[in-house]
Amino acid sequence: MKKLHKVIKVLLDTLMTLIIIMGIVLIILYLMGFEPFVVESGSMKPTIPKYSLCFINKHVQYQDIKENDIIAFKATSGAKVTHRAINIKEEGIETKGDANNKSDGVTTTKENFIGKNVFSIPKLGLIVKIIQTKPGRIILITMIIVILILYVVCINIIFVTVLLIALSLLCDWAWERNDAIHCCWDKINGKLDKHDDTIFWNKEIFDEFSKT
Repeated sequence: MKKLHKVIKVLLDTLMTLIIIMGIVLIILYLMGFEPFVVESGSMKPTIPKYSLCFINKHVQYQDIKENDIIAFKATSGAKVTHRAINIKEEGIETKGDANNKSDGVTTTKENFIGKNVFSIPKLGLIVKIIQTKPGRIILITMIIVILILYVVCINIIFVTVLLIALSLLCDWAWERNDAIHCCWDKINGKLDKHDDTIFWNKEIFDEFSKT
């Protein structure tokens, strides 16, 4: 049972640590101006596969973009697109998806420029898409609650078990090694025999104890 509790605690500790680290990393990235985008097409394969999660640095200035940089911009349809800059012109930036045969043309100006892609994580965008749905949010919240409950219960069980074992060992140690406890106990038992069922804890009794 102890081994099972230990294994469960290690697993829960690992999950809690990963959740906390992920949360801290996302907060830091957000404060630094990074915004996550989910790639919903395969136009940037193999560099950025479909359902990758791209992190766009919105602090990068439009004029700092160079050829071959992967940038994010808002298309005329309103969708956010992540494509490669293939030509920097006066009228704007010409872009193209790595998997596309044709250029997009000049798609990006200072007005619809969002930022520069810094890095991407494959398949993580699929998890984000699932979480964005109502069933996905319910599953996520349920999992977090279950993990927290299991973590608290497991910690409490282990704490109480260790505390009881420690108290038991302490009592055994004190009982075996403290001669004064045995001596006092023997005296009390002896006086109980002499005074039947009732002991009057007064000065006479204590004086009698001290003489024996």
